[in-house]
Amino acid sequence: ATLLLSTLILSTKVSAKSKCPVEPPKTLLSLYLQSDLVIIADIRNEKITKIGGEENESDYVDVERNLDIVKTFKGQKLPEISFVKSEYRPAVKTNAGENNVGEVYADDEYYNISDDLKAGKRYLFFFTKADENATFYPTDYRSAGREMTPENTSVYERRLAELGKILANKKNQLPKIAEWLVRLTEDEPTRWDGVSALARSFSSLRYEQEEEEASEEEKLIIDEDFSEYSSAIARQISGAQKERISSVLTELMNRSFLGNEKTNNNIYEFTELVGGWDKTRIAMYGFG
Repeated sequence: ATLLLSTLILSTKVSAKSKCPVEPPKTLLSLYLQSDLVIIADIRNEKITKIGGEENESDYVDVERNLDIVKTFKGQKLPEISFVKSEYRPAVKTNAGENNVGEVYADDEYYNISDDLKAGKRYLFFFTKADENATFYPTDYRSAGREMTPENTSVYERRLAELGKILANKKNQLPKIAEWLVRLTEDEPTRWDGVSALARSFSSLRYEQEEEEASEEEKLIIDEDFSEYSSAIARQISGAQKERISSVLTELMNRSFLGNEKTNNNIYEFTELVGGWDKTRIAMYGFG
C-alpha cells in the first residue's frame, strides 16, 4: 500500500511538471487582495473584436464581453461592465481560405481551473484597473473567471464575505486569514485555493528553517502587496488546524484508493503540505 501511495504521488508529480505553466494561477486570497473589483456576473453577450497575426492566422483572438452584475464583494457597485480578454482559439481553415474561430482552449486539469468563458453563464470575476479612468481587465489570465453553479455558489459567497470582513477589520488579521485558508481546504469548490496558499507559505517556512535565515517581520495588516509565499501564515497554523487539514487528506486518499477520487493536484499538494509536519502520517495513509 505504501508503494502504491509513492507511485500515486510520483505520477502526479511528473504530470505536474509536464503541465505546470511558468506562473501558476492565483488563489482566492491573492485574487481578492490584488483586485479592484470582485463580482458575480452573468455574461450577457460576447463578440470577437480582433484576430491577431498576419492574415488572421494567429491562434489568439480578443473577445469583448458585456456583463450584468449580480453581486459585488469588493469595489464600486455597478450594474454592468465590459472587458476584453485575449484567448487561445485555434483557427480553422475553410475551403474558401477563411478562418473560423474554433473552440476555447481546453480546461487545465492540473489546477481544476478553467478560463473557458461562455455567454449566458454566471461567473465569479476578479478585475483590476491600471488607473481610475482605465477599463477593467482580468486580475489573472487563468483564474480570474470561475463558473458559478448551484453546488459552489454559496461556498464562494460565504468565503468571500468572510474575507471582506477580515480585511476590513485592521486587527488580528493573520490568525484569521490562517483559519480562513483552513476552511477553504475543507470545502471542495475552494480546496485548491486553500491548499495552494498554505503550501506556498509552508514552503517558505521550511526554506527559512533549512537555511537558518531570520524570518521576515510579520505584517499585521494584509494588503495587495502581501505574498502567499510569506512564512507569516504558516507560523499561525495551530496543531488543531493541522489536524483538520490532515483529516481532509485522509478522506481524499481513501476515496482515491477506492476509485472515487480522481488523482489530481489536490492530493499531491496535500501530501506536500501535510508531509511538512507529519511524515509518519503520510506513510500511514497508504494503508487507508
